Amino acid sequence: KMHTIVQHLKNKFTDTSTLHFNALGEFVKEIDINSITYKEHLPPIPKNGDYGRNIMLLEPLECVLLYWPPKSESAIHYHAGFWGYVLVVEGYGDNIEYSMKNGVLTETKNIRAYPGGIMSEPDGIIHKIVNPSNTETLVTIHFYYPALDNLNNLVIYGEDGKLGVLNEKASCAFFQEPVENFKKLE
Repeated sequence: KMHTIVQHLKNKFTDTSTLHFNALGEFVKEIDINSITYKEHLPPIPKNGDYGRNIMLLEPLECVLLYWPPKSESAIHYHAGFWGYVLVVEGYGDNIEYSMKNGVLTETKNIRAYPGGIMSEPDGIIHKIVNPSNTETLVTIHFYYPALDNLNNLVIYGEDGKLGVLNEKASCAFFQEPVENFKKLE
């Protein structure tokens, strides 16, 4: 059950000095996705048609369940000061990584993960997550440290050179957020 994962996270990482990238990765690798009951926790899909988020835990780290309809994706975004892992529990998804040089984004890696697959998101990564399927949904569980109780100050990029900085009202890393959910949009 999702509640069991949440409880294990609370118990394992009560002392955050033991919480580092590799330790969290080992924890995520040990999760048996066949034992997870998550459907009752799936978030509603926002009216704008993008993915939905349901935060399950914020202390000592973030655990959030995401539901991605077919052909949905996050904006390209920058992990500044937080890191974690994504566990695929249903469907399949792509983690597309980028590098930034002289203000130009270049795709550097595309990793596809299937149920039980793990996508790593180290601090400093620029990436997006995509549900490439035309028909299947993608369900993922994200584990981040430190926790993000909202998306305030998250920088997102468009492949067309667009740049946005989200504020605390934003529900997703997504350019279709209402304009009032941005601190900056250019």
